[in-house]
Amino acid sequence: MNNGLMEIPEELRQMIDVEQEKDKKVTDFAKKRNCIMLAVIASYVPRKISPSESEYASLGISEEFGIETVLSQISESVKECERSVFLLLNSMGGSLQSSYKTAKAIRDSFKKITVFVPHMALSGGTVVALAGDNIVMGRMSQLSPLDVQLSLPAGFPVSANDFLRCKARLDEFFKDRKVESVPYSWKVLADNLDGTIIENVTSAQETACQYVTEILKKSKYPHPNDMARALVYNLPSHGFVIDYERAKKLDFKVKQYTEDIEAWEIMRYWLAKYIAKATDRHFIRFAIPKKESSETKSKKS
Repeated sequence: MNNGLMEIPEELRQMIDVEQEKDKKVTDFAKKRNCIMLAVIASYVPRKISPSESEYASLGISEEFGIETVLSQISESVKECERSVFLLLNSMGGSLQSSYKTAKAIRDSFKKITVFVPHMALSGGTVVALAGDNIVMGRMSQLSPLDVQLSLPAGFPVSANDFLRCKARLDEFFKDRKVESVPYSWKVLADNLDGTIIENVTSAQETACQYVTEILKKSKYPHPNDMARALVYNLPSHGFVIDYERAKKLDFKVKQYTEDIEAWEIMRYWLAKYIAKATDRHFIRFAIPKKESSETKSKKS
């Protein structure tokens, strides 16, 4: 069974979770609005790998191939001038490279993109959201800063900004002090700052700026460089909540859900179908509105 998709290799199908949406409520709405519907959903329930290990969905290789599969299907089915999309997005992020490539592929494939974030589009998910012409947000909607996350040997992520802020604090502390006069703890901290790591961190942040700037330019934001630097460098922490009001202040192109209640309720309904299903990949679902043939129209008339 190919779930309405063009033929793809079985090996690839095992990597991705892509299906054409069959739910009549969603497909009827797509037809009513004459708009492609696309959902990229990370569940909040992880897939059990072992009795003690679980894995959550993360933007990565699976999502790259999944999005590519859907976009190929759409390009075969819909004329370029008619490619408007309502994108439902729920993601906790993932690889910077995959997030950028996904955002770029979506931006390049549609004439108009309206992104709906009923709950979360964090980190790399925010990069994808910025590919939209508008981002629709509600009471619980959350976007996030775009500073690069680094894995420490202990196994937990740390913001690249933490390294840069630590270095800046040390530079300031040692500026007017002799090394022999400073407390031991400060000496140890300074001695353990590896210059190679600092360079790596700096280049990672600058790469993020470049990627985000490119997506913002493609989405026709007026000051993409300034906005990208603010999102990568200037916010307090990676977990900082960017809700509707903050998004507005940061110059995101956001709309309140109240401007289209019908679409918002459909997106919340669609999200609820998948949000509690255990998986380690994003669910990627789509619906393409079917146009009536001239024969069908003539029968109705």
